[in-house]
Amino acid sequence: MHPSTPMNRDCGIRNALLGTLICLCMIAWGLPVCAASNADCLSCHSAPTIHKTQGLKTVPLYVDTQGFGASVHAKMNCTDCHADLKSEPLKHKTKVAPVDCAKCHEKKGWNPNTIHYAVPTTKTPPACKDCHGNHYIKPKTDPASRTYKTRADATCAVCHAGQNAVKVYEHGLHSVMTTKGQPAARCTDCHSPHSGVLATSPVVCSMCHDREYKQYEHSSHGKAQLEGNADVPSCVTCHGAHDMLPKSDPLSKTHFTNEPALCSGCHDDAEKMRSYDLPTNTLATYRHSYHGVANKYGDKKAAVCSSCHEAHNILPSSDMASSASKANLPRTCGKCHKGLLKKVAQGQSHVVISSQKKDVLFWVSFAFKWLTIGTMLALIGHILLDLQTRIRKRLWKDHE
Repeated sequence: MHPSTPMNRDCGIRNALLGTLICLCMIAWGLPVCAASNADCLSCHSAPTIHKTQGLKTVPLYVDTQGFGASVHAKMNCTDCHADLKSEPLKHKTKVAPVDCAKCHEKKGWNPNTIHYAVPTTKTPPACKDCHGNHYIKPKTDPASRTYKTRADATCAVCHAGQNAVKVYEHGLHSVMTTKGQPAARCTDCHSPHSGVLATSPVVCSMCHDREYKQYEHSSHGKAQLEGNADVPSCVTCHGAHDMLPKSDPLSKTHFTNEPALCSGCHDDAEKMRSYDLPTNTLATYRHSYHGVANKYGDKKAAVCSSCHEAHNILPSSDMASSASKANLPRTCGKCHKGLLKKVAQGQSHVVISSQKKDVLFWVSFAFKWLTIGTMLALIGHILLDLQTRIRKRLWKDHE
């Protein structure tokens, strides 16, 4: 029966009056009056109107007996949680100590320094009850639970609604998938509520993307990241966090038109690359290549960084397992260029043609540039001479 029905309300009032009468009689006879059982507590707290005043706020103290009976704590005594009331009379003090859930729920790996405990001192961090509720807690496997997988986002939004991260997430890949009924990460999948693992850690992503993580952890980026190197990219560096979008979306960081600029964000950073003895002109050399020009003008088939270097299992070209190693280049290039000769695939990439080197590539480029310029000038000259001749013939005809 619902707690607001007249019959349930009348029962609650009768229980409250009966409990109060018992308390007064026991006090008058000098008998000890301790909250020995839940029935004693509910004799008062089952009254729908029971409340207390804190400043200008009215705090309800009502407990629905049926709701509590269906909760995970139904078999516990009230004083198991409200431990400071064990030695109090039934008509106990009004200022009750906060419930310490960690007495029962503290477990290995639980970290009190999680994001909720690290909020500014000017704000009040959320307590267990803010997410789980208090008297009517259900297991997270129960669809009625506030922490059930399809309701967890709404629970988080009670505090985080209106924040930019939530607004961005609502339009992100994971949120769109969940609205379509597809399995995807929700708030608590990435932001573990009880552990101290950062949401930006690749380990968090590995819970769903295990295959990609195994490739990443054996890559140059992954090995350095696991060693604590802050320079290398993690999953969210390339894919985004709340703003993650599918690769096919033109706004995605990994869309083929955006990928070269994404990678060059690190690889064209001179200061960062200097310490790793890596070149810093990757984007410029790529843009001057056929692939770069074709990519700039929207050719979906043109090779981008991940086409040659892979996405998650990136290795240095000196590594025989690398897709960019000389031994593997024929197969890598052959993905697009079928029947490619082995020696062609072993040519140079990210070529820098410099006047300082004066090598074969420089002179070939120099000759080709002036050959092109000379050809264009000769063609333009031929067109002008032909146009002059046509004009003269037209004028000659007009004078006849």
